[in-house]
Amino acid sequence: MRAFQSFSMLFYLLFRRLLNSVIRVNVLPESLNHLGIDPEKPVCYVMETHSISNLMVLDIQTKVLGLPRPRAVLGEGPLSQWRSVYSLIPRRGPNAFVRSLRSDPKKLREIIEVVNGGGDDTDVQLVPAFVLWGRPVEKENSWFKALFSDSWKMTNRFSKLITILLHGRKTLLQLSPAISLREEIKRSALEDLEHRLSESMAQQLNDLRRATIGPDLSHRRTLVNELLKTAAVKRAIVTTMKEEGLDKEKAVARARKYGNELAADYSSSVIKFLEIVLSWVWNKLYDGVEIGHLERLQQAAPGNCLIYVPCHRSHIDYLLLSYVLYTNGLVPPHIAAGINLNLPIVGPILRGGGAFFMRRSFRDNPLYQAIFTEYLHANFVRGVSVEYFVEGGRSRSGRMLNARPGMLQMTVRSFLRNSEKPITFVPVYIGYEKLIEAKTYISELSGKSKKKESLVGMIRSFLKLRGSFGKVHLNFGEPFQLSEMLDREQPDWRTQQYSTDYRPDWLKGVVNNLGREVTQRINEAAALNPVNLSALALLSMPKRAMGETEMARQIDLFLKLFNHLPYSSSSTAPNMTGKEVIDYVERTGMVFRREHPMGDVLYLEGPESLLMSYYRNNALHLFILPSLVASCFTNKRELSDDAVLSVCMAMYPFLQQELSLRTPPEGVEEELKRCIQGLLDMGLLVRHWTTNELRRPTSTTMEAMQLRVLSELVRPMLERYYMAVFLLKQNGSGSLTVDEFQDRMQKLAQRVAMLFELNSPDYFDKSLFRDFTQALLDQELVVENDEDKLVYSEALQIFNNDTKALLNQQLRHSLHQVVGEDA
Repeated sequence: MRAFQSFSMLFYLLFRRLLNSVIRVNVLPESLNHLGIDPEKPVCYVMETHSISNLMVLDIQTKVLGLPRPRAVLGEGPLSQWRSVYSLIPRRGPNAFVRSLRSDPKKLREIIEVVNGGGDDTDVQLVPAFVLWGRPVEKENSWFKALFSDSWKMTNRFSKLITILLHGRKTLLQLSPAISLREEIKRSALEDLEHRLSESMAQQLNDLRRATIGPDLSHRRTLVNELLKTAAVKRAIVTTMKEEGLDKEKAVARARKYGNELAADYSSSVIKFLEIVLSWVWNKLYDGVEIGHLERLQQAAPGNCLIYVPCHRSHIDYLLLSYVLYTNGLVPPHIAAGINLNLPIVGPILRGGGAFFMRRSFRDNPLYQAIFTEYLHANFVRGVSVEYFVEGGRSRSGRMLNARPGMLQMTVRSFLRNSEKPITFVPVYIGYEKLIEAKTYISELSGKSKKKESLVGMIRSFLKLRGSFGKVHLNFGEPFQLSEMLDREQPDWRTQQYSTDYRPDWLKGVVNNLGREVTQRINEAAALNPVNLSALALLSMPKRAMGETEMARQIDLFLKLFNHLPYSSSSTAPNMTGKEVIDYVERTGMVFRREHPMGDVLYLEGPESLLMSYYRNNALHLFILPSLVASCFTNKRELSDDAVLSVCMAMYPFLQQELSLRTPPEGVEEELKRCIQGLLDMGLLVRHWTTNELRRPTSTTMEAMQLRVLSELVRPMLERYYMAVFLLKQNGSGSLTVDEFQDRMQKLAQRVAMLFELNSPDYFDKSLFRDFTQALLDQELVVENDEDKLVYSEALQIFNNDTKALLNQQLRHSLHQVVGEDA
């Protein structure tokens, strides 16, 4: 018998060596610190089933990682009778040695008894271990691919061998945080512990599989048929028949057409094709993708329906996010895409990659609305991850746009109907050093109409791409659960009954707050990069030019502010000096150098000068509070702390509305105090030794120049606010509707930009005036009367005086002349 076991051991070692030569394993998490394993205590790995190949993967990788090996004995004394691995579903092994590693159904219970009977130092750490061969995203009817792809089905040994040969170089091993048996014994009754632990670990492993390969997806045609059977769609069909005089057959056919037009068609072959194509595209266009806070996503994914909510800067966004998720061991989401992208050739490929195509507006089409709502609900209930852009469209200015309520409201209403599957929002910030569509955006902001997408146009645009577009920065913000927000906003939401058509009175307010939460968390995850750092510095100068030394110092200051006064723990910055940033952007061809014996000058020229305003706006919010404090010293050399706080707090609600800032108005005072202290620490402000008031540095010093440059970041916004209030007063209270006010404000801003040669098309972006008008209404500085005219209060004059204090006299005089001429 012993000779047979020795032979079996030899067979195991030979097979493991052979396996090691044909596989490549990606291990998650990347940092073992996330596992919380105590090296002084025994470790027992918990696996779904006791597959010999899975066990060998675990054995090979634990050796590489320096972790306890699964084939080693579990511990000393009574624990030495077991190996360090346990499977929830034991199966018979082919030989004696493998059978010695297999799990006895009583093993977990006996280990619990040993730990319970030992001293306080006796413990065993249970570590769930999940092995996946390849990365399938598969449909039930594709039996051939399902046979040779790791999926939800149990496979025989022959199928597993083929799977290893086909997918072995894309193997994933994911380990979960250690569970201390000693701590579990303290928390639970001993008689229930074995069952509870087995269920808990089975659920963990099931969640890991779901997060990696997605839920078990049914065929698209079956899903559409299921949608037609729902009560909401049936009612909509009846309504359509009555309103349009259609017979049932035609109404059902229309509903089916809508479902087929809408639904994604996930395909394993398309996903793998896109992986190959996109790898080539990224290498052709970009110098790399920097990913931040991926560990947050890996922790949030198991057990949750994930809603990815990225900022929308480019058509590249959804391709990039799906690629990053897929290559890091997570299933790509279903993506809400505009129907304009359902083009020949491109549309089917995107649909196969998870896109579902939605119409821009369907408020007046109840049948389409019912199909769309039920399609989303079906995906949420099944735990399918979904991605949509809350801004509604791509930002043309580089700023985060305010969230539109449509998709968010449908998500909340779906969750209210069925809250069994937790929904977790994952904010995602995507930043580009050079944007493919940047020139198109500038053209649209300058007044030209948007071109309609077409296959020929997309091909032409791609063929025109030349050179490198730098790096892409993708940061995952702090995820949050929808249920936790509902508990905070509407504590009794669980006690109510929700039907398909029921909309509680509080829904609109909750959805609006949810939108703000999403956009603010996206902004918290912003990434500084060499391009937006250079834009922040150069666009703050009148002629868009700076001496090399001064520019390097200013960039160093921004980086110091970023670290000394961090906007958020989610935001990131490059580990570079100002000089290194300048060298980097020069190589991209976005900043130019003019040599001079007294010191070289860096400057912007031509189209790049326009484009840089876009990149500046990506990061503007990170420094807006220090800039606001700095602007208080534009006209005043010395101010009290209270005076600075008073003016800044009056401006803040409007800046928050425009830039999706995270701090609520009632909490901004402490943030402003922190900014004042930070500027004092860096020498940008000083305290008068007798009056204890704040003072700007002596005008000839480097710190005084840096303070002036810092104050320039907020100046364009303050100018718009000042012009808007002046325009209201010029026309008189109760004279303009909201639309008239916004239209005149945009035209006035365009004229100011022309007269003062402001090379920044976003200066007169109409969305900014919509945000400002909404902030005026929210702060009750203006109200709409019965005739929908804007009536302003006395508080508007106080706000106007505060704004005036932050702008220099010459600029105010020039603006008065322009407004006066316009009026």
